[in-house]
Amino acid sequence: MLKHWDEHTLIFVTGSRLYFFSDSISDQSNAEGFSFGKHRLKAMLQHLEQTPSDVLTNEIGSALRS
Repeated sequence: MLKHWDEHTLIFVTGSRLYFFSDSISDQSNAEGFSFGKHRLKAMLQHLEQTPSDVLTNEIGSALRS
């Protein structure tokens, strides 16, 4: 069965970022069983929006590990 996909056009200005991630990032849990959470990830991305991508990746990795 063929599925119909909606087509969208996104226009970005210089310096824009688009993040793709699975729910597995926000579902990662710590030793106590608390998940990282969508809201925490969103807040972190907004807080670090001017940060270079490599530093941002390291910051998210550190936050997930802690």
